[in-house]
Amino acid sequence: MVSGSPNIQVFSSAVCLVDLVDRGLRKHLLPIVAGSLERDRQRHMTFEQFFERANNFFSLKVYHVRCLDTFVLHRLYLPETAT
Repeated sequence: MVSGSPNIQVFSSAVCLVDLVDRGLRKHLLPIVAGSLERDRQRHMTFEQFFERANNFFSLKVYHVRCLDTFVLHRLYLPETAT
């Protein structure tokens, strides 16, 4: 963080929060956040688009898959209809 510049402080705090989110979840969450914070009105997300994407995001089902070779736990975020 750079002192004396509130914009850089907010940005670095947002980057830290993004680093705390799981990579698979981040793939679904970042387009929602970016679209709602976009300054350009042509690329800014409408309320309908926001709520549609938010509903899709909250309807994701989490599947926990453990790789037996590496003992790593993977989280897959898939829609309810995917099998």
